[in-house]
Amino acid sequence: MKRSKILALIITVLMVLSLAACSGGGSNEGSDEGSAAEFEARTIRVSTSTAETHPTYKALETFKSIVEEKTGGAVTVEIYANSVLGSEDSVITQIQSGALDAAVMGGISYFSEHAPIVAVEEVPFLFNDYEQAVAAYNGEFGSYLAEVALEPYDVHLVNYWINGFRHFTNNVRPIKEPADMQGIKFRSAPVDMRLLTFDTLGASAVSINFNELFTALQQGTVDGQENPLNVIYSQQFYEVQKYLSLSGHIYNPSPFIFSTKCWNDYPDELKAILEEAAAAAQEQQVNAIISDENTLVEQLQSEGMEVNEIDHEAFRAAVEPVWNNFKETYGEEGAKLLDLAS
Repeated sequence: MKRSKILALIITVLMVLSLAACSGGGSNEGSDEGSAAEFEARTIRVSTSTAETHPTYKALETFKSIVEEKTGGAVTVEIYANSVLGSEDSVITQIQSGALDAAVMGGISYFSEHAPIVAVEEVPFLFNDYEQAVAAYNGEFGSYLAEVALEPYDVHLVNYWINGFRHFTNNVRPIKEPADMQGIKFRSAPVDMRLLTFDTLGASAVSINFNELFTALQQGTVDGQENPLNVIYSQQFYEVQKYLSLSGHIYNPSPFIFSTKCWNDYPDELKAILEEAAAAAQEQQVNAIISDENTLVEQLQSEGMEVNEIDHEAFRAAVEPVWNNFKETYGEEGAKLLDLAS
């Protein structure tokens, strides 16, 4: 784990020393493609916390392929997987400074420091299914969150991908009823609304960086975690977790963001190509995650996990205090967002 931290630090320092990820790399005089001469040679660096086997990484490969083809190789895309550039918070800082061009984030609530209202993402059981969730983020709900939490803070949203519905895994017991959560220690991102949910359900939560989670589960630092099925499978959490409960308690989008500093440095022709490539990658990633859900459950079972459903009605009743807390905290603005989500 120390080696991975050192590697992340070295890469980050190298990026800073190279002035900025969004700076151009010179002309493209050597290209034989006439169209490529329109673009300044540059490298666009993109970060993701997911593994190379995850649909997000595969979609980024599609993004890379389209951008490089459309620019005749003048613009190249480098993808950094597995949080190699640091935690989500560190990536946001790099994005804002222009030291990193872009990232596909694991949620929008990572921007709660700037706009606490994005805690709406963490309201448990806010969405019933993917159709409702995707429509909300591609509509007025998602646009509003980008306006208040991203654009004012040097972050440009291109589009929303899917992180997915989060499900509980643990090594203590199957979770079927709210009472089954009692005393289980979960890893959680340091997000107040999510921490409140665990507390309301009688569980405890520990803040651990995602790239340290596998080891924390392996060593028993925490009993469980909660993530989408694709993450549970691609990160091989089945090797260190016994029980999977299909709770779908929180839906997280994956905003594909760029540094505003970098984005403003791109010519309009390149921006159009990036948006076109991002749209194609978004479609691929969303379709892959949704279509893979049933297969992933079977694969996780074949790897030895015990899978069960939860009593959704009982859980919704149990987390009502979390909903009430959100309404009391954010007033009319919060009520508006809850309406937009439905």
